[in-house]
Amino acid sequence: MQVRSYAPGASIDDLNLVIWKWGNTLPTLLTLIDDENRLKLTPTP
Repeated sequence: MQVRSYAPGASIDDLNLVIWKWGNTLPTLLTLIDDENRLKLTPTP
């Protein structure tokens, strides 16, 4: 599935590819891959 990117500096044309594997047993895990470090949190004053 492709979803819009909300990373700082992303345009409306920037998309993320989301891939998942469904299962009927635990654990459920979401792994973020941010190779470009665009989602790094910056401290707010």
